[in-house]
Order: sequence, then C-alpha cells, then structure tokens
Amino acid sequence: MLSPETGEILPRGVRPFTVTYVRRSVTVDLPGYYPRGDGDGVHVGDDIAFVDRALPTLAVLTNGHARND
Repeated sequence: MLSPETGEILPRGVRPFTVTYVRRSVTVDLPGYYPRGDGDGVHVGDDIAFVDRALPTLAVLTNGHARND
C-alpha cells in the first residue's frame, strides 16, 4: 500500500499499540501497513478490531462493568 501522505510503500506488519481507558492500559499487536522506520501506519478493514476488543475489557477492570456506548 502507498502512504497517502508521503507516497512511500507501506508493507503489511504488526506493531505494538497501547490502548488506554481511564487509568488502565493494555498493549495489543495492531496489524496495519507501516513505514519501514518510524511513522504512522494505515489501518484498513478489521485492523482496529484488536483495539475494539480491548476497550470493553479495560472498562470492566476499571468500572466493574462494560461501557454503555
């Protein structure tokens, strides 16, 4: 995939991503298209599902119950 900002080729990969809810955090492996060095990735399709699954768990640990979205 080409970076929409730089035109650089972004290979598919996985990077650690910290999800925080209130005062609790967990690090998930976030798939996406990332530059070879530092920089932001591009996420498509179900890539963000890893974050979406982590949030309810953090909410329960923080509040004792799931979020009400």
